Order: sequence, then C-alpha cells, then structure tokens
Amino acid sequence: MKLSFFYILFCFWASSAMVVNAQVIPSSGGTSVLPKVYTNSPEAASLGSYTEQKINMFTGQPDINIGLYTLSVGDYKMPISLTYNLAGVKPDEHPGMMGLGWSLVAGGVITRNVKGGADEYLSSSSGGTYSYYDHYSTLDRSDWSSSAFLQELTSKMRTYAPVGSGALAYPAPDEFNFSVNGMSGSFYKNHKGLWVLASGNNMNLKISDILTEDYTINMNEFISPSGERTLAKSFTIKRIIYGFTITDENGMKYIFGSQPNSIDFSAQADP
Repeated sequence: MKLSFFYILFCFWASSAMVVNAQVIPSSGGTSVLPKVYTNSPEAASLGSYTEQKINMFTGQPDINIGLYTLSVGDYKMPISLTYNLAGVKPDEHPGMMGLGWSLVAGGVITRNVKGGADEYLSSSSGGTYSYYDHYSTLDRSDWSSSAFLQELTSKMRTYAPVGSGALAYPAPDEFNFSVNGMSGSFYKNHKGLWVLASGNNMNLKISDILTEDYTINMNEFISPSGERTLAKSFTIKRIIYGFTITDENGMKYIFGSQPNSIDFSAQADP
C-alpha cells in the first residue's frame, strides 16, 4: 500500500511537470513564448497554505485526508482514506503499517482513555464489585465536588477496595473516543449510568455497550528493541466491555468489537 501510494504521487508530479512544459503560447510573429509565472512572497505563501487545507472544527487541526475508495451499498456510502495526525510524533513512537503519523481509515474505531482504573473492573473474589460501573451513583449528589464528600469518598474507596484486593473504585469515568464514517467525538458514563456524548456536530447518537465475563487474552511473544524477551502467555479478565453499538440519526448501526479480532489491548510493562 505504501509503495503504491508513493508511486501514484510520483506519477502525478511527473505528469504535472509535462503539462506545465507543454503550455506554450504562440505570439503574433509565429514564435512561441513561455508564460510568465509570478510567485508569492514567503509570508503570503505561508498564510495562503491555511486556506488550502480544510480545518477540523472539533480539534482545530488541519484535516489532512487522502481519499482512496468509497464502498457503496444502496444509499449507504463508506469512504476509505488515509489521514495524517498533526498532534506530533512522540519519542520512540513505532510507526504503523501506513507510516509514522498516517492512519488508514477503513471503517471506524473506538479508543479508551482510562481514568485511574477500568470502569467495568470486577474482582475474581466473591463480592468483588469495586468498579465505577457498580458505583457511579455514588456521585449522584449535589455536593459531589465538596471537600467533605471527597473525604467521605476516600473512606468508601478503602471499603470497596480493601488492601490486597488489587483494585480501586476510582470515582472517575473512562473517556471513549470514536471515529466512524465522518462522525467523531467522545462519550462517557455519567452518574446516572447514561452515556453522555460530546461532539462538535451536535449529533444525536444512541450508544449501547456489551459486557462479557471471564474473557481470555492471549499475548504473543514480544522482543523489545533492546533485545529483552517477553514470553507468550494468557490470562483471564473477570469482566470487560466487549463492544459498543452506535446508532446514528438515520437508524444506521455501527458495531464495534464483539469479536476477538476486533479488540486491541495495551498493558504497562513490569518495572
């Protein structure tokens, strides 16, 4: 894919050069002259570059998008494109299959920003309901931001997650970011157990989650750049969010996850 992409660009540039050289204007005397080309000043050229690139009104970043193909089924259309992220390259960041900073948008994705602990965490011990999913109503009170309530909550957290349980009833919902078919935004579960959507397009979407228990994760063998080897292993998670379904205003449903090959996991390395 990458080689074909660069080949297409090269052919476009080469063809453009040929077209420019072929633009010859005949004069009244029968001779041919090349047209004069006037360039902008560096300041004008740099300012003009902002108008040449579409801006994402939700993130404020230039929307660098290269359309590749569009899948059509009846009245439904799904564009496939390459996008570039201008958020910056982190040190030692590994490039994906499209190259550093580039992403292939072919469907959709939901990513999670964990706030202290996974919302749906369930201890393997009996009665181990320590997660935000089981205690979000604790925040359903008018003085939720007061110092007195925060002290009370700290005491309750020790009760929910006693020493040795390996869990913490963290009083903050995880943030989920989604992007599919031109729609993007984020959502979280509020203190009443409802999914709250944040988006720059004022979209009316319905979000539902799918939970599953005793889910087994198989981790492949990994060798770090320094040569350190991590052996393959598997472990079981008592409860996870197995997938989401997002329904748009037209009744179209977008299903995320719900099968092992559609879910990615990340973990921190042991110190």
